[in-house]
Amino acid sequence: MGEQNVVVPKQYFYSGKTGPDPDGLKRALMKSGELAVARGCSAINLAVPKKGNLDGIMEEVLGEQACDLLQKNNELPLDSITIYLVTKRVPISFEGPVVAAWADMEQIKELNAHYRTKDLIYLAWLDEELAEFKRAFPVSEEI
Repeated sequence: MGEQNVVVPKQYFYSGKTGPDPDGLKRALMKSGELAVARGCSAINLAVPKKGNLDGIMEEVLGEQACDLLQKNNELPLDSITIYLVTKRVPISFEGPVVAAWADMEQIKELNAHYRTKDLIYLAWLDEELAEFKRAFPVSEEI
């Protein structure tokens, strides 16, 4: 018997803490790596509203040099996975999970509708944004 293609449904996750949350970002990146490996993807898409969002918490978690590479090249090659930067002006170019950090619901809906988005992990800035995400994606799970 030949192998059958199994379609794995898109999964949705969120960090329960809003605002600046370095630990939530770390968990989101770890989860996206697990999802990418499970799906056989070599890409993680890191979506932020604009490149300026790479300062601060992103630098704290990824390091200044890594964030500089993301700003300059829109990608950060790691061992077996590459993180690709996605902004409102830089579209998704690679299939894989999306970590959406501090995006508004308009950007979240665009990311979710993109055919290359395999899973979506959301880091909300405001409590209202997190509540809206949970209403829009009731099957989402907290990481």
